[in-house]
Order: sequence, then C-alpha cells, then structure tokens
Amino acid sequence: MRIENIKHKYDAEEQAAHQHFKSEKWLNYEALKEEILEKIRKLEEERHTVDLWSTGPEWGRKRRRRTVAVSPPYVVYMLPDADIMEDWRQIRKLLERSD
Repeated sequence: MRIENIKHKYDAEEQAAHQHFKSEKWLNYEALKEEILEKIRKLEEERHTVDLWSTGPEWGRKRRRRTVAVSPPYVVYMLPDADIMEDWRQIRKLLERSD
C-alpha cells in the first residue's frame, strides 16, 4: 500500500509539473505576442507619421503610388492620401480609447 501511495503521489506531482509548465508556456506566449503586436502598432504609427510628413514639396521627391488590385464592391476616395491617413489615425485612437 505504501508503494502504491508513493506512485500516486509521484503521478500527481508529475501531472502538476506538466500543467504548470503548460500554463507558464501559454503565459509567456501571450506576453510575447502582445509585445510583438505593440511593436507592430508603434511601427505602423511611425510609418504613417513619416508618410504624412514626406508628402510635402520640401522633401523634393515625388511620392510613388502603389497600385492595389481590388474586386468590387470598392470605395474610391477622392481625398489626398495625407487626409485619409490622418482620419484613419484618429479613428484608431478613438477605438483604442474605447477598449
């Protein structure tokens, strides 16, 4: 009976260690994922800020437009890219505040 009791304790300890490992692994994964997503958000915001500043004539370069293939239905914006990006940035800020 003692040997059987020791086996049960060993199995319980092994199961607890395995569950703890899985829990820590998941927490580390989520923390890393959040960190990467935050870095992506910051980089996107920096890129949009740079895009807005680089549209002026003082940069002395022409901005190349990317062509994007879309399928209907689609919206054609008649605003300059800088205005669209500013509106998008404002929308994202408001959405982040509401979370």
